[in-house]
Amino acid sequence: MTLEMQNKLLVYFLSAVVAAGFAALYFRLSAMHFQQFSYKRLKFLSHRAPALVPLLLGIAFFAIPVTLRFLYSLVIPSIVLIAASFIIYKKLRHVKKPLVVTARVKRLIAVTFLLELCIIIVPSLFLKSLPRAFKLEVLAACATPFLLVAADILLIPEEKRINKKYTREAVHILRSQKRMKIVGITGSYGKTSVKEYLAAILDEKYRTLATPASYNTPLGVVRTVRESMRSTDEVFICEMGARNRGDIAELCDLVQPQVGIITAVGQQHLEYFKTQEAITATKYELAEAVLGGHLFLNWDNEIIRKNPPVNLAVTRYGTTPDCDVYAYDISVGSGLTFSVHTPELELTELHAAILGRHNVVNLTGAIAAAVHFGLSEKQIRVGLRRIKAPNHRLEVRPSVGTVTIIDDAYNSNPQGARSAVDALCETDGSHVIITPGMVELGERQTELNREFGTYAASKCDAVYVVGREGSATGGAVYDGAKQAGLPENRLFLFRNVTDAIDHARMLNLGIRHKYILLENDLPDNLM
Repeated sequence: MTLEMQNKLLVYFLSAVVAAGFAALYFRLSAMHFQQFSYKRLKFLSHRAPALVPLLLGIAFFAIPVTLRFLYSLVIPSIVLIAASFIIYKKLRHVKKPLVVTARVKRLIAVTFLLELCIIIVPSLFLKSLPRAFKLEVLAACATPFLLVAADILLIPEEKRINKKYTREAVHILRSQKRMKIVGITGSYGKTSVKEYLAAILDEKYRTLATPASYNTPLGVVRTVRESMRSTDEVFICEMGARNRGDIAELCDLVQPQVGIITAVGQQHLEYFKTQEAITATKYELAEAVLGGHLFLNWDNEIIRKNPPVNLAVTRYGTTPDCDVYAYDISVGSGLTFSVHTPELELTELHAAILGRHNVVNLTGAIAAAVHFGLSEKQIRVGLRRIKAPNHRLEVRPSVGTVTIIDDAYNSNPQGARSAVDALCETDGSHVIITPGMVELGERQTELNREFGTYAASKCDAVYVVGREGSATGGAVYDGAKQAGLPENRLFLFRNVTDAIDHARMLNLGIRHKYILLENDLPDNLM
């Protein structure tokens, strides 16, 4: 073999390694997005329009005749792939919710890899040109998101078989827990907070299991039951999410709750439900499931108050005296201090080390349920001391110098977003918000985001918008803040959240301590 041939093989090998590295990183990013969209193929593809760019580039590169010198035909695309790999790597380093490598993801990895091999190897058997074979490898790598969806389609029969098997096992475990009390919690917002608060309090008396993080889908609940439930568990708290009519009913059929908590009904997920009436009916599926049990309703929520579900045993909680359980004497400082009236107990000067006056309602709902379960005043007080903010929900990160970040990145509804701004402004310092706007609000997305921009501008010292001008999310927030008269040196538009945070840290607002709120659904799939 000549020295020239050896050099060519070395260049091809290094180029192939670069393409394989790009494919691996691109798969991880795509699989992370796919997982965040709950493996909904059409939803994933509709939000991954940017994935068409590398695909079209890969097709264009493949279509160009091999007229350049061998070195250029491999090195130039390799440089492009290295640059693209670096961009993807930066995104993966700063993701909010990284890819969870589940058994399903492992199956997707295997099938996607096989599909890419078919694209590369089979045609290469008929090619006698290293540049052409490399072009096929680049094309397969650029098509990764679409091959991922194709792999998922091929795996449909296997996934159905596995899901049925796991669901049967979870049902068997649940039905065997004869003495276990099961609590279902749903709502347009607040459900994760109430779940975390209630679990912390109930744990003072009962062995309590709650669905972790945002495991609020049937498969998430099934996984929790199969992997975490023990025969000694006495209470199971199940968070219930929904994006379609019947989703809550399906979860109720699975876990059969005796106690239900509806934290709020709002405009979140209008994109899926289309109307407020559909959202309300879906949340009230929990009320129908616990007929004969006990239902707790957030009576501060206007929609619930005007149109409550019909239920024989209902406890209304909130912050007004017409509630069965209500909070009063509320003060905000290094946390929340408040008192709660219940028919059974009068709890005065309670304290929880969390932010946000609006969280008093969530805490009151958890306390109302705890009293229903027979906890004493001492147990409730001790449980409250153990409470901390759920991840990414007004979570106060450790201060760095004179900057404190308040992470509310999982919030994605109009009411919750305004409440988070109010919580930010309760702190003693300058107030900065970084937001990409709200998603999944259907036809009202532009309107509601513009209104939120106006509200943020009226409260905060500076507003940072992550997104693009003219968009229905960040662009609308930017327009609302601008129309509210926020000065140009206090209103900024950035394409990614990392750059916005870096700039906000350095912004001089004339007050020593600075609080930066990361607000709304800062999803990795929009970065």
